[in-house]
Amino acid sequence: MVKTRSDIIPRSASNRPGTSQTPTRVVVHETANTDSGANAEMHAQYMRGSHARNRSVSWHWTCDDKECVQHILEGERAWHAGTEGNRNSIGVEICVNSDGNFAQAKANAQALIAEIQGRRSSVTSILSHHYFTGKNCPANIRREGFQSFVNGIGSSGGSSGGSSGSGAPLYGDNNETFANYHSEWWGREDETVKTIQRLLQLVDELPSGSADSIFGQQTLDAVRSFQDKHDISYHGANFYGVPGPATRDKLGAEAGTTAAIPGDMVRMKRNFNLRSRANWADDAIAGTVSEGEAFTVVRRAIMSHTGDLYEIKSGNYISVLPSHVEVVE
Repeated sequence: MVKTRSDIIPRSASNRPGTSQTPTRVVVHETANTDSGANAEMHAQYMRGSHARNRSVSWHWTCDDKECVQHILEGERAWHAGTEGNRNSIGVEICVNSDGNFAQAKANAQALIAEIQGRRSSVTSILSHHYFTGKNCPANIRREGFQSFVNGIGSSGGSSGGSSGSGAPLYGDNNETFANYHSEWWGREDETVKTIQRLLQLVDELPSGSADSIFGQQTLDAVRSFQDKHDISYHGANFYGVPGPATRDKLGAEAGTTAAIPGDMVRMKRNFNLRSRANWADDAIAGTVSEGEAFTVVRRAIMSHTGDLYEIKSGNYISVLPSHVEVVE
């Protein structure tokens, strides 16, 4: 078992390019920082700082002898191995701090990579930083033999403890995959999924432009990351990754919006404009709605530069802002 947690850098950070990707490989690095205390947490702080931004450097995961910390969503590109190495890859850095146990950090990284491959069938290659740029990285692992490290992936259990396991989560008494156990969600394509994806975008769990209405691996990973971060669910729970009411409510609260999905009822908290189309322009105003009026949501209309709108059954649109509407329980 390897303990994992998310510490995703802000979407606004210049070293988070936000380019969507479908990972096909993992690129292995070592931090080359032997200072005492240069563990995964320190590198998480580094990733948020000005030095990393100024260098335009980023990667997805850092592993030390206690845990692996995620900095960028796996479905987004990071800058860690040159133009070709960055493309469709997940960058994993292994700490070499002098006060850490490097053998255990390696084992944790191997367990993490096994877990990534377990939930991402597209990831078929494990390559070194050296492979792409010629840099002697990961130096210690290359000296020991990189293929030996690769051969150990899947056979190492990582460190004990933590809520996240070293393999893809399994569900129910028969240890089923999420796709089998929660087939009502896996592969689902509709406006409910698009709404959830939009909420995940607003809290920096999904990149902008990724709301494709399909519940696949990227969306599942984002839901799990959010649930981990807010102690809503955990690896091993039967509803880990399911965007249920508690998850949606917390998404709305964190995003500063309401979180109604199609079919939900919303009630006006104040008099406000009714719009004939998904547009905040004055010429879209079709009338007014009164405090206390209730409407059934058809879909959430995603707006590029202004607040979203709910389409209601009449075909008109109302605000999603919690100062204007509330979801009727």
